[in-house]
Amino acid sequence: MSTDTTGRTSATATAEAKVIDIDLRERYEDLLSFGSFTEVQRAFATSLGFMESDLTRVLVIDDTRDLEAHADALSLIVKAPGVQQVICLAVGPPLDDVGRGLGRLVADSAVDPNRVALHKPFELASHVMLWVGDARGIGWGMGQHRAQAIATGSSPAQGPVLDALFDALLTPKVFDRVYEVVRSMPEGVASPGLRAMIGQVDDDVLADARVRAIDRILAPRRHGDEEQPDGGLVTDPFRLLLRYPRAREAGNPILARDGGMDHVARGFRGQLKEAVNAHAVITGPGPVLQNLRAGGKAALSPAGLLTARVMQVGHDLGRLRDELSRMFTEYDSVHPLGTTDLLELGRRGFALAPPEGTQRVDLLASLRHLVTGALDSRRPVTEITGWLSWMHGMLVPVGSAARLDDLGRACDTDRLQYLRDMPRRLDVNLLSVLAILPVLVCGLLAAAAPDSARSSALAGAGAALFVAVRGWPLVVARRMTPLANHRMSDWIFLAVLALFIGSGATALLAVGAQEPATLAQAAAALGLLAVAGLVGWWFLLGKEATQVDRSPVDLAALVIIALGAGCVGQVLGTADSLDPVLSLPVRIVAGALAFVGLMWWPYLVWSRAVRRWHPGEYITLARAMSEGTIALMEDVARYDWSLTGPRRAGADLVRAMSLAFEDVTSALTGYSDRLRGFPARPPRSREAGVDTDVSLRLRSMGAAISDVVEADVVDLIASVIDRCWPDIEREALDALGERVVSETRYGLDRYNRHLERMGVHATPPFRADDTDRRELVDAAWQQSDRLGVLLRADVADSGLMQLCAPEHLQLLDVDARSAAVVRFAPRAAQPSLVARGPGTGAGGGWGFDPLPSAVLGELEWPEWGQVAGVLRLVRMRPGTVETVLKGGR
Repeated sequence: MSTDTTGRTSATATAEAKVIDIDLRERYEDLLSFGSFTEVQRAFATSLGFMESDLTRVLVIDDTRDLEAHADALSLIVKAPGVQQVICLAVGPPLDDVGRGLGRLVADSAVDPNRVALHKPFELASHVMLWVGDARGIGWGMGQHRAQAIATGSSPAQGPVLDALFDALLTPKVFDRVYEVVRSMPEGVASPGLRAMIGQVDDDVLADARVRAIDRILAPRRHGDEEQPDGGLVTDPFRLLLRYPRAREAGNPILARDGGMDHVARGFRGQLKEAVNAHAVITGPGPVLQNLRAGGKAALSPAGLLTARVMQVGHDLGRLRDELSRMFTEYDSVHPLGTTDLLELGRRGFALAPPEGTQRVDLLASLRHLVTGALDSRRPVTEITGWLSWMHGMLVPVGSAARLDDLGRACDTDRLQYLRDMPRRLDVNLLSVLAILPVLVCGLLAAAAPDSARSSALAGAGAALFVAVRGWPLVVARRMTPLANHRMSDWIFLAVLALFIGSGATALLAVGAQEPATLAQAAAALGLLAVAGLVGWWFLLGKEATQVDRSPVDLAALVIIALGAGCVGQVLGTADSLDPVLSLPVRIVAGALAFVGLMWWPYLVWSRAVRRWHPGEYITLARAMSEGTIALMEDVARYDWSLTGPRRAGADLVRAMSLAFEDVTSALTGYSDRLRGFPARPPRSREAGVDTDVSLRLRSMGAAISDVVEADVVDLIASVIDRCWPDIEREALDALGERVVSETRYGLDRYNRHLERMGVHATPPFRADDTDRRELVDAAWQQSDRLGVLLRADVADSGLMQLCAPEHLQLLDVDARSAAVVRFAPRAAQPSLVARGPGTGAGGGWGFDPLPSAVLGELEWPEWGQVAGVLRLVRMRPGTVETVLKGGR
């Protein structure tokens, strides 16, 4: 076997032994027209698809009455330098029946010594002849002078036994053995007798198998994502050009490092990273609510930082979209950009040099790998054609201006505006029910927990202070403006808030004191001072500082509510009537609940506000739009500016191959249409001397035969496609359309001749792997339970059909010791014939003894064959054959 440049093992270049068969009854004039028999040999090899072959064996078929007249043709054959062995199969009556007008020989023991059956042309003196007096044959046991059985038939020139003999002689091993045996006989002439097992596939079964195989090869292609080639078949550079996933290290950065566009891309990613970190702080409120400044030393609160970054991304994306729209229009081209444009884009930060491995030779190697792999994996031709059409559509450059719609979708105006309009207000309302109710209840419980008035007053005042301490981080964390803008305002507000708490604490002490007048006056004074301070703060600083953000006044109101709840709790906690109810355990539980509630309520208020603000939605949208726009920018730069040349070259290559496959499809369709409607025929029947057991088994294996034919046709297609690559390599793409159809049709014609001559048993010259064929043929031959019995026949067996008429026996040497047998069977049958033994039966064998060693030693094992059997070669009686010169004895 040889290996071509694709790595495909091919039988095409194998010098395989073949037997040339020439029927001079029909092709005499054609043979002479060649002039040289070497040209006949070349034509024969070409017709079967062999580039070279061992054609030293020639099987000539002729009529006994025309042998002398065809001496010129025989001379042309035997004198050819490339011919070493010739077997002439002479079919027809003996010369006594014709030349002497005797009608028929008398069937008795008296033999006329002057009677001549054959004139052997002198040209065949050093070669051999087989005489077939009557192709219908007779059943005859050697040693007998009479036939035991006579086969029927319409013509003495044709019959199933003669067909089986012809098929057997087409196998070089049988040919060589017969040539050797007959050449050792007097005059080199023998009368053949045969008992055969036929293993041919019926013509209708073979036609149906071919139709079904081609239907599968031309199966309608699937739609959707499956139109893309399998990832394992696509290699670089097509993997890059077709946007298949590639290893990170295989990518070519299209943005120059530290260039303008690289800074833009990194700017977006940096802003979004800050927004994501802020979002993590906001949605995990521990750091927010445990920091009195709710932002530490940061310029903005986490909420303010998130909002600022998202809005900035929206504004920057709008500017980038406008810039890219202008560039897509300005540098639009379906051809490679000029030097000036490349330099200008390079200054803008694009690295547009095509990567290595995108030259035409690389494209061709990648395409060849894809096509060869698809054919090797037996993918339907229509599917491969669909792949190539999809690839062509992906590869043809359309220009950057055609991507403006994609840019509009990636950076949609409405969504940009949505980002720009992100609410700059985190609605943390300290006067909502979720804030007031916990503070009110917990302030009351805190004041009611102690059993003394002073302790109750201190607890109520402490609860109000705790509300202020826990509420202040919420005030700061909800701000969207820079924190430095609120610094002076916050300090004054906190001082005013302290006055309110002090006033409330003094009032609580006054409620529980024996002489409350002095404390009450102090509380009123502090309260008036706090109100005055709050009013002054509002008009001087608070109103201006809270134009965008919510005013912290709601925290002051919440503290006042806590103080009021403390007063009520103090009254209830010190009432003597409630002493039975407010036992020590109850007071402890109340105090614990108050502490837990005052710790918990800020989380409730904050979490609810963040959920209603849903900042994650804005971040997700900002990331999707920025990444989509950057990806589109890189895609346009890579595929519409950098790789335009390789894409155009790849599109031309793919289109040429796609047209080649369309032409193959057209040829296969016509071939299949011609085979459809092949008339069905009944199964082969068993006839005298011919068993059809293997043939019938093959008939039942139509599906398997169709699989073998499918593999053959796919390899035929591969051989046609392989011959397209040289034209593609030299850029002669127009030449493909002129030759693919003709070569496919020619290949199918050769395949037809191969099937007619050798069936599915032999590997066609374009086939690489024949594992499936061997399995099919092995199964058919090894399952036959009659083959072993047939091969046991000896030279005197009357089951062998002698190819003569009963009256021709007088011309034969009936002594069994002078005859010879040639046993033969395809190698596929060898394992079972050697291994079979008694007791095997249906479970694993065949119920008869193994073949005797003597029989096995005589068997010829051709590598392929459609027939097996025992060929008996009987000598002619002395004097019945004369060697004659042209024109006389």
